[in-house]
Amino acid sequence: STPGTLVSFLHTEFKSADVPELMARPSLRNSRMYPIYVDEPDIAPAQMKTPGFSGMRNRSIVLAGIPVAEMAGGSHPLFNPVFVSGNPQEAYAMLESTRSLLIPDTFARTVGLKVGDDLMLVNPSSRELRSGNEPSAGIRGRGRGAAVRGEPWKVEGIVSFPGWHWLTKTSGMRVRRGGFVAALAIADERWLKEEYAHQGFQFIWGDTAPGISNVELQNDLGEYALMKVREQENGGEGAKPLVKALTRESLGGSVTSRGDDVIFTMSKLPIIMMVIAVLAVLNTVLASVQSRRREFGLMRAVGVPGGMVMRMLWAETLMVSLCSVVMSLVLGVLGAWCSIQILEYGYHFGVVTPPVTMPWAHLACAVLLVLALSSLACLLPAWRMKHASVTDLLSIREG
Repeated sequence: STPGTLVSFLHTEFKSADVPELMARPSLRNSRMYPIYVDEPDIAPAQMKTPGFSGMRNRSIVLAGIPVAEMAGGSHPLFNPVFVSGNPQEAYAMLESTRSLLIPDTFARTVGLKVGDDLMLVNPSSRELRSGNEPSAGIRGRGRGAAVRGEPWKVEGIVSFPGWHWLTKTSGMRVRRGGFVAALAIADERWLKEEYAHQGFQFIWGDTAPGISNVELQNDLGEYALMKVREQENGGEGAKPLVKALTRESLGGSVTSRGDDVIFTMSKLPIIMMVIAVLAVLNTVLASVQSRRREFGLMRAVGVPGGMVMRMLWAETLMVSLCSVVMSLVLGVLGAWCSIQILEYGYHFGVVTPPVTMPWAHLACAVLLVLALSSLACLLPAWRMKHASVTDLLSIREG
């Protein structure tokens, strides 16, 4: 529902007049890419004191100004998010004509905003605070008009925007603080140019042509960015620009890889717990056998074979292990469900509530491993009881 490629240019800015030359680069031919303007305004202190906002520790948002008419219009729009609240056609029309924006549903649910409500944003007081970027000549430090006074932006739509947290975190869109932000809001580029005095852009967003890899894209655009820097420095080197191309696939792969690493690290703890549990089972079986030696001696005396006694102890061990497995599964699933439900009320990562997905194949292997280790744990006490002398067992006094 959103464009698949976001390219960031750090340490350099392009002017609107550079767009035709930039889009003519070999890596961007036959692509649908558009410049976007990004800033990180604060939420007004007065609004931060209201009940919905008072519990938030993130007081800034990323405001992305896109060309709404080009990216959200036509029969095949690049920007087509799922609207949770609001009418898309009306919202896009209002974005172009008024100071309004779209906000993600995770942020709206946290602070209690609805379509038609106001979001008070204070324009950043200094452009020099933008992290990782050099201040460009001719760009003023302050905007003008309503943005400086902290007048409200109208919420015209609430959209499902999963992954906005990772998009802003990894692409450099957090241009001032670089830390946590409360939301990624979408507005028309006109307002960032007029109200926030944006003369240049550092991001392009859209879909690249088929067959263009990230490496090719970054190398080609890196050459162009370096050429523009040298032009601005009259042949000098200046700060070497950094070009980063972020695609939906690379972002998903990065998050998945990190998640796999965390899960793999966390999976070591259950293995240790499994070893401890097997030792506990062994201790339980040994204690049970030790306290019931006379009982086993009476069974042997009345003709119960030693093999049957051994199988009885094995069955008892399996019963204890199965009870442990069932209780662990029930408590584990309940704990996972509760943790996922807590995410629904968290705004720090802008996540959607994921479903409870059970890895049944892995759980089945773990259950079989527990039962196998428990069976091995009962072999020693069962073997000793099988081969113990009936006379010695009967000679033990109870109590």
